[in-house]
Amino acid sequence: MPNLPPPAYCPGCSLPLAPGPPAAACPRCALPLTGPVPQQVREIDAELWRLEARRTELLSRRGRLLAGLRASGPGGGGRADTAPHAIHHTCHICA
Repeated sequence: MPNLPPPAYCPGCSLPLAPGPPAAACPRCALPLTGPVPQQVREIDAELWRLEARRTELLSRRGRLLAGLRASGPGGGGRADTAPHAIHHTCHICA
């Protein structure tokens, strides 16, 4: 397991934690903060944060692409058959 920095908050109750080495347990909810299981929770939290950041990025990109498709589609001044979906999409369901 990678050695992650101490959490900035309790993963159980979200209490902000003091900087430095984590206490043995959260002062509010008594959740254990040291050992292999809390380490796994921190790793999962870090990965979920990365996934959420990636999701936000993808949703933004999707919105920009859809706006471009709408602008180039019927009524938008362009041709609908030049959209990337129409050019590259070859699934058996839509064919």
